[in-house]
Amino acid sequence: FNVLFNNAIRIEVGGNGLNGTIAVNDGNWHHVAVVYNPTATNKYSLYVDSVLDIAGNLTVTTNTGSGTNLRIGKRIDGAGGFRGSIDEVRFYNYARTPAQIASERMDEYCTLPAGLTAYYKMNEGTAGGTNTSVSSVIDFVAGNNGTLTGFSLTGTTTNYVVGPIITQGTSITSTSVSTCGSYTLP
Repeated sequence: FNVLFNNAIRIEVGGNGLNGTIAVNDGNWHHVAVVYNPTATNKYSLYVDSVLDIAGNLTVTTNTGSGTNLRIGKRIDGAGGFRGSIDEVRFYNYARTPAQIASERMDEYCTLPAGLTAYYKMNEGTAGGTNTSVSSVIDFVAGNNGTLTGFSLTGTTTNYVVGPIITQGTSITSTSVSTCGSYTLP
């Protein structure tokens, strides 16, 4: 899963891929998702900000095994590297529906939903701060924590950044608090 042609998202397996058409290099945060459903007519669906960008198939077999470590921001073969900011990476063991993608794209989970197999919030550091002691990102599901490589982790580049505004629910007249950490009353 990467950004390639026309600055749009692409899913790629063994050099064969499916290209989106919506550019994501406009300086704004975008929620992007790839859904793989091996029983669907179009096995791959690419979404940008909850809008279906493209759906289709690849001509190579998709290996969903666990023989290779996951990399976020770099290809498995080590070539290239993502030039941008990444926040909130999630993996599920089932094909998410468009409604599920849309309803939870701006939410941060405290209670983990069924079927979530890996969840990286990427909140370990302070945006623009000195984070040189931070060496990993936490997987909140199975403890498959990731190792940060290739970052200076200080200053305004190659460091933690302020991500998009995410919520834990909708404001209502009464307050019910559910937090992952601490909470201060307004």
